[in-house]
Amino acid sequence: MSNLIDIFISFSLSQLLLCTVLLLRRPTGHALSEKLFIALLLADAAYLIIPWVSADWARAILYPAQTMVPGLFWLFSYSLFDDHFRLRPWQLIPFIITVVFPTAATFADLGESQIGQLLWFQLPQFIEFVLLGWALKVILAHWQDDLLEQRRNLRIWFSAFIGFYIFALIAAQQLLFPSVEWLAIWQYAPAGVMLFLCNCVLLEFKQDVFYQQAPPVSQANTEIETEPNASKVERPQEQEEIPEEVLDAISQLMEGDKIYREMGLTIGQLAEKIEIQEYRLRRIINAGLGHRNFNDFLNRYRVQEACERLASKTEQDTAVLNIALDAGFRSLSSFNKAFKDSQGMTPTAYRKSQLN
Repeated sequence: MSNLIDIFISFSLSQLLLCTVLLLRRPTGHALSEKLFIALLLADAAYLIIPWVSADWARAILYPAQTMVPGLFWLFSYSLFDDHFRLRPWQLIPFIITVVFPTAATFADLGESQIGQLLWFQLPQFIEFVLLGWALKVILAHWQDDLLEQRRNLRIWFSAFIGFYIFALIAAQQLLFPSVEWLAIWQYAPAGVMLFLCNCVLLEFKQDVFYQQAPPVSQANTEIETEPNASKVERPQEQEEIPEEVLDAISQLMEGDKIYREMGLTIGQLAEKIEIQEYRLRRIINAGLGHRNFNDFLNRYRVQEACERLASKTEQDTAVLNIALDAGFRSLSSFNKAFKDSQGMTPTAYRKSQLN
C-alpha cells in the first residue's frame, strides 16, 4: 500500500511542478490572481508531502500550510472571476480561524474538552465549508455576464472539478470517513488528476484570463470617460473584424434609446434587439469596446447618467436613490458600489464636490 501512495504522490507532485513552471514562464510581473494560485499550489504541495515527512518540526510547518487550501481557493476564485476584487484586511480573519486555531490546538493539546473540540476544531471546519461554498457561489455568479468566453468555460471547469473535489475531500476526511485506511491512500489519486487537468487548462487558456490589460481605443466608446478601476482587455490581433454597423447599433441603443435603464437587461436581450448571435455580441463588446463583464458595460452608461444628474443644480434636491433607480440600478447598495469603483468616491461626496 505504501508503494501505491508513493506513486500517487509522485505523479501529483510532478503535475504540480509542471503547473508552477507554466505559470512562471512569463519573465514579467504576475497578476494577483496568479500569485494567489501559486500560493494555492504551495498549500497543495504541503498536503502532498506530509505523508513522506516524519520529523515533528517539518510537520509543524506543513500542517498549517495544507489547511490554507480552502481559504486560498476562496481568494483565488474571487480574484479570477470578480474584476473588482481587492484584498481586504478582514479577509485574514478566516485564515486565522481555519489555520491558527486547529494548529495551535493540535500542538498545545487544547482540544481535550468538548468545548475545546467545538472551538478549536469544529468551528474551523464549519468555516472551511463556508469558504468553499462562498467560492463556488463566486464562480457561478454572473456567469452569463462574463464576456471572456474562455473564462466562462473556466468557471464551469472550476466549479465542476476543483471546487467539488476540495469540498468532497474535506467532508470525507473530517466528517464521513475520518479514520478509514483506503481514504488515506486513494485521496492522492484525484489530486494528480486535478493537477493534470489544470495543466491542460493552462496550456489552452490565454493570458487575458489572468491578466487585465489596458482597453483599446474605439469610436463607439470615446465619449465615455475611462473609469480608473475598470477591468478591460486589449483587442487581440487575431480577433475577427468588428462590424461598424453593430457598433453603431450598440451606440444608438445605449446613448440614444438609453436601453441600459432597463433593470435586468441581459446580453441575450440586447443581442435580440441588434439581431446578432449572442456569442458574437460577447466578442464585440469584449474586443471592440474593451469590457470583460456585461454588467460593467451597462454600469458605465448608468454611472455616466448619474454623474450628470448629480452635478446638475436643478436636481440637487433629487434623492440619490431615485437617480440610481432611474439609471437602471436595482438597489442603492449596487449603485454605490459601481459608482465608487468608477469615480473613487460615493455619489453623495461626488455631488458635494460638483455643486461646491
